This record gives sequence, C-alpha cells and structure tokens, in this order.
Amino acid sequence: MKGQSKALELVIVLFVLVVVAWVVINLFQSLIQEQTQKLQNIQTQEELKGKISEAIRICEERCSNYKKSRSKKDLVDFCGSSIELDLNQDGDLSFTEESVYASISLGGVGVCEDRIPCFALVECDVGETRIDAQTCQEAVCSYFSEEIPASDEVRELRLNEMLNPGKCYKPTQIFHWFNLYFNGTSPGELRC
Repeated sequence: MKGQSKALELVIVLFVLVVVAWVVINLFQSLIQEQTQKLQNIQTQEELKGKISEAIRICEERCSNYKKSRSKKDLVDFCGSSIELDLNQDGDLSFTEESVYASISLGGVGVCEDRIPCFALVECDVGETRIDAQTCQEAVCSYFSEEIPASDEVRELRLNEMLNPGKCYKPTQIFHWFNLYFNGTSPGELRC
C-alpha cells in the first residue's frame, strides 16, 4: 500500500506540474503574441510616417523646383503630382477632410485618398500667388498650347488627367477640392 500511495502521489505531482507548465506556456505564448502585435503596429506606423514624409518631400521639392526655375514645365510637374495615402487611417482609400498626421493639414478641404494632389498637401506660394487647382488649370492649358503645341482635344485630355479628383469623388462632396475650384464641372469635363 505504501508503494501505491507513493506512486499515486508521484502521478498527482506530475499532473500538477504538467498543468502548471501548460498554464505557463500559454501565458508566455499570449505575451509573445501581444508583443508581436505591438511591434507590427509600430512597424506599420513607422512605414506610414515614412510614406508621409516622402510624399511631403516630393511635393515640396517640386514646388521648390518651380520657385527656382519659374518654368511652366516645373509648374505643370508640381500640378500633376499626386499621392496615395490613407490620411484618416480607416483602412480604406476613400474621401476624407481630416488627416490624423500632424505634418499634414487639409484645412477642411476634402480629398480622395487614392489621388491627393500636391497643392492640397503643401502650400506652394510664389510671390503673391498660391499654386492651387485654378492656377494649375491655367498652367496646364498654357503649357500644352505654348510650350508643347497640342490640339485642343489632347490639351484637355491631359488637363483632365492631371486634375483628376480621384475614384471616390462625388458631386455631393461639397468640400472636395474639385468642387471648391470647379463647382458644377464633372470630372473629365474641364476645358482650357
């Protein structure tokens, strides 16, 4: 009997040790998963910050190029530049009027996140003139009629490509930049 009781105690102790080991391993596993998720979130945030910094750098560089050269080509390059960013971090490239990033202020002007024009991201002032959608329309029309002679059809096709409001655009989005500058005009119908 004494041997059987010792064997039973040993089995119980081993069972308790197995249960404790299982609990510790599960706890350790859940902590590792939690930390891995945190690291993935940090990595995602850093990648987004890098994309935003790069987008702002590109737009500022194109603005700076125009300020230095004052050439229509550099102005058209700035006007035709757009980026794709999830500014409101909703996981969808849709319409937004706000950015969760401190370095980007839309000032209440809405954009489609699949096509954010540089003039909505950075202020590009040349003397008294701020480069905006209207200035860009005039610049593109002028460039493709004077610098690169193109037919009216080609010029307007290029204008509509460069000032494309994005896939999410709807005429009911009152504060979308396209509506603010070209109220009543449908995408693809801009004229020089």
